[in-house]
Amino acid sequence: MPSTPRPELLAPAGDRESLVAAVENGCDAVYLGAQILSARASAANFTPDELANAIDYAHLRGVKAYVTVNTLIKDSETMDAADLLYHLDKSGADSVIVQDMGLLSLARSIVPGLPIHASTQMTVHNSEGARFLQAMGVKRVVLAREMTIDEIRRVRQNTEIEIETFVHGALCISYSGQCLISSMIGGRSGNRGVCAQPCRKRYELRTAGRRVETDGEYLLSPKDLNASRILPELINAGVDSLKIEGRLKRPEYVACAVRIYRRLIDRYMEDPSEYFVSDDESLRLAQLFNRGFTEAYLGKNPRNTLMSRIRPHNRGIRVGTVTRHDQSAGRISVKLSGELNIGDGIGIDGAVEAAETGIAAGTAGAGMIVRQMYEGGRWMNQAGAGTIVEIPSGVPAHVGSAVYRTLDRRLMDALRRTFTSPTPIRKVPVAIRAKATVGFPFELQIEDRNSNRVCVHSEYVIERAVRDPTTEGQIVRQLTKLGKTVFEVSDIRIEIEGDVFIPVSQLNLVRNDAVSRLESARIRRVRRGHATLTPTPTSASAASPANTTKPP
Repeated sequence: MPSTPRPELLAPAGDRESLVAAVENGCDAVYLGAQILSARASAANFTPDELANAIDYAHLRGVKAYVTVNTLIKDSETMDAADLLYHLDKSGADSVIVQDMGLLSLARSIVPGLPIHASTQMTVHNSEGARFLQAMGVKRVVLAREMTIDEIRRVRQNTEIEIETFVHGALCISYSGQCLISSMIGGRSGNRGVCAQPCRKRYELRTAGRRVETDGEYLLSPKDLNASRILPELINAGVDSLKIEGRLKRPEYVACAVRIYRRLIDRYMEDPSEYFVSDDESLRLAQLFNRGFTEAYLGKNPRNTLMSRIRPHNRGIRVGTVTRHDQSAGRISVKLSGELNIGDGIGIDGAVEAAETGIAAGTAGAGMIVRQMYEGGRWMNQAGAGTIVEIPSGVPAHVGSAVYRTLDRRLMDALRRTFTSPTPIRKVPVAIRAKATVGFPFELQIEDRNSNRVCVHSEYVIERAVRDPTTEGQIVRQLTKLGKTVFEVSDIRIEIEGDVFIPVSQLNLVRNDAVSRLESARIRRVRRGHATLTPTPTSASAASPANTTKPP
């Protein structure tokens, strides 16, 4: 086992589905935004009530929730910002992520108990900047994405502030937090949450009035960050939190990225000498979304290798080559080098855009969903490498053009099941202790691994059995039926004195009451201004608390 502490895995949650996807697939923390003052204004985001519910959802499952209030704030917005800070503090947010220095000062003044994280938009890139923020009461700094691992290590060695670093997702062409181009040419400021992504548009390069030939037209479009192979170096540099970008991405993207990085972190922490990234893991990350991958500045100056000048959008995985285009029949023939299924999305290099695709054409290619596919006139649901298939297409394509799978329908369906199942995948282990004595109420205690403990006594007084006493096995069977709750029993001990008789309905009632109280304890203990629940024994009554998930 490495001596370095296990880093946090921080995941994006642009909407409720992405929140669930992140939590169910193993993140340690999520970051999400309100519907105002968030640097991802075009994400679905959360209303105040939805934020409070999202924070409770995360805390119940042992996940931290950080809320972004990371735009620059106008004077006219100060009261709205203050109201939001009060709400987040009351709701128990684990931190607020800020860019504006005025908002930082305001937060320290009005909600001193609410931890503050300095956004990457602050462009903090050295020890002095980190120390300055630490002196201001900031708990964590999200370092600028233009730093090398050695520079990150030096900040770690020279400061006591927590350090967060991006490891996967989209990059900005400008220094973190310093891009003004969207505001200048379109009136939409990235520092106000409404970046129009001008870095993904076509440009010409000219010098002395003459056009300079380039290897593509998307001159400002960077590749996507993928630090999976250098994760050990980041962990050893002392990074406290590894962050996945993507509040504008679909929940399936969040699910897969979180699941893979969870596996990679755990793999390294279990045995550093055996760390690897499998071909399947690399392929899935690329299939999800990629403009080409780069480790950006983490290793060394990437220079031209940072850029994706030919394709500003998802390029997917190459799965074949166009061998024939029958324009009269509206079909293309493709020799496959990988698997293709009905429902997959494909992009074709050099194809001319069909009006209905809405996908950029030209050298970047145009795309479509595969709804029909034939081999030798026979319908195919799936075809593998080496197969030549015919696909109806209104997208004219050149022979020899590469075909990319931009959407893997089967992968997406599998990922979707991880966050749409009615039964939670992520479980919280609990220990159960129960005591049954003739003439006394049934006593049940449930405790999680965070020292949250509740003790419940039944209103029912245990009777002596006339014929068939209630057995330990029967009690265990009922108490471990936790159904669709987030809990699972890791240890259970039952103490029985005498020939007891306990109706199954009474066991269920006490169990449901205890589960409801433990859920409340896990949520309330992190809400500032609320005392932690104490394990005072209480009686289970017929009325169960509202909004409690009841096991069968």
